[in-house]
Amino acid sequence: MNSNVIEVKIRDLIWEIVSKWKSIFVFAIIGAVILAGVDYSQKKSQESRQVETSNMDIESYQIDTVEKNRAKAYMILEEQLQGQSEYMLHSPLMQLNPNSFYVGTLRYYIQSDESVKAAIGSAYDMSLTSEVLYEEISQALKLDDVQTAYASELIDTKATYCDFLFKTVNVFGEATAETTQYVTINVYADNESDCETLLETVDEFVGKQTNDIRKKVGEHSLEKISRECSNVSSKELVRFQTEYTKDVNSNYTALNNIKKEMTDSEQAYIAFYRRQFPATNNVVATISLKKVLIGFVLGAFLAVMVYIILYILNGKIRKEDQAQEMFGIPQLGVICMREKTAWGFIDRWIEKMRYAHLRLTDGQNATELLALNLKLLSKRNQIKSLCIVGCGLTEETKQVIKHLQNSSKGSDLQIVEGGAIVYDAKALEKAVEVGTVVLLESVGVSAYLEIQEELEICKTQGIRVLGLAMVEK
Repeated sequence: MNSNVIEVKIRDLIWEIVSKWKSIFVFAIIGAVILAGVDYSQKKSQESRQVETSNMDIESYQIDTVEKNRAKAYMILEEQLQGQSEYMLHSPLMQLNPNSFYVGTLRYYIQSDESVKAAIGSAYDMSLTSEVLYEEISQALKLDDVQTAYASELIDTKATYCDFLFKTVNVFGEATAETTQYVTINVYADNESDCETLLETVDEFVGKQTNDIRKKVGEHSLEKISRECSNVSSKELVRFQTEYTKDVNSNYTALNNIKKEMTDSEQAYIAFYRRQFPATNNVVATISLKKVLIGFVLGAFLAVMVYIILYILNGKIRKEDQAQEMFGIPQLGVICMREKTAWGFIDRWIEKMRYAHLRLTDGQNATELLALNLKLLSKRNQIKSLCIVGCGLTEETKQVIKHLQNSSKGSDLQIVEGGAIVYDAKALEKAVEVGTVVLLESVGVSAYLEIQEELEICKTQGIRVLGLAMVEK
């Protein structure tokens, strides 16, 4: 072997990179956090500068105070109308036909101590007005994001827990009598199918909330006593829709009247204001998913490049190296001492794929095979003692040596622990005294040049080398 030239195999390089998947993933996460964080920080700074600059420009704009106030009133009314128009377009209450729509009613009977009855009713009331329920309703009815924002109008809840009969008013202003033992829930839909879907969704949600409310408030039972879905009409809904529409039309009329009387200065101020505070294209500080993905890829790429460079420049022995090809001595075995770790099954799968052409054994079996191999070689060559040497002796290699020594007890073979004959004079003295050595090297620790130097020393000192075994952590 030419000690100045180390062969790089592309296949082994790829598998070496794949085996580092955990650290590559960590680098990718760090890259995503850094790039997204820098981007967010820049946007936040730009947003602050934009608002500060716009405020300064608006304050310095030359216009009469009365005209400025009238222009601001126009913009406020315009914004209010925009919200009202959105509500009319997407609100379930505005879309219902007041002469024919469906009301579903669920009624539950509460059994509990009087002392906690009020708290239980309040807890159900709060849980049934949560965003979690609205999201489940949205999924059940397949609402879009805009419609989901108005999902709260599809359900009306009232937990009743007073000690006397009283009247409550639902969203349509219609009076209903309730008593202390009941939780009543109304749902609204424009067709019977959606009404039944709403009832089923709410009923399932109530069932899931019961255990949590028991833990938080107190022991109780909730029994469903009625479930109805009826086609109804509502004068109150007609009145609500009519009055709301009148209010919107009135605002439109007022807005048009203001616009007709608006001066050129007021129109110029409004145009300038909108340029300073545009409705769209504002720089808003948000975390960019694109930047997260780019940072993730860049972090992973950087880690891969680092491992490629380390692999190429690394002068340490690798598991796939063959001692016979590289050093001209027999390879006696490869012992894997890897410990079980989190996600270790992925590492084991990668190792099986990487060395699919080899039959791998665990550390225990590999050590026993090495011990047997040494006994057979010693018997064949009439060797009474062996010295285990190596420049990469670690805790793992010392465990292997101890196991070999225990295995040789009761036989004619004596195994002596040596050391790094390149650096340790006592280790070299032991090796010379025994006369026969086995090189035990650690994968990723022992360097090629060190092994080559060990072989040169053995040759010079007349020490016989039986072969080389590798230990992988």
